[in-house]
Amino acid sequence: MFEKLNWLVLCADDLEESKNFYKNLLGLEQVSDKPSWKAFKLGESLLALRPWTPGTEDERHVKHGIYIGFHVADVDDAVVILEQKGAHILVDPRDEEFGRYAEIADPNGYIIMLMTERKQKARFR
Repeated sequence: MFEKLNWLVLCADDLEESKNFYKNLLGLEQVSDKPSWKAFKLGESLLALRPWTPGTEDERHVKHGIYIGFHVADVDDAVVILEQKGAHILVDPRDEEFGRYAEIADPNGYIIMLMTERKQKARFR
């Protein structure tokens, strides 16, 4: 039924600030720059931004219930580069069972996870 994720849309308090974060700080390729819609290419999918509508928050803080995960070649290098560009680091690089990861925040408080998967050790029979 579901074949792939087509797009992920985030609501932004400040559309231009968010556009600059994803375009200039993260270096995503921008494919749409309309007044109320900014979109970036992510492989076969899109990450899009639209304005946040005031008064639509609820007690569950749904806006902050989304994590965006990016695979990176080297988490430590990515964090150094992003921190130099002004990214807000939430979790410094650390090892977990699935690999090495870190977290940063976008201008709207969405959490962005950066991960490098652990390489599997070869097993001999």
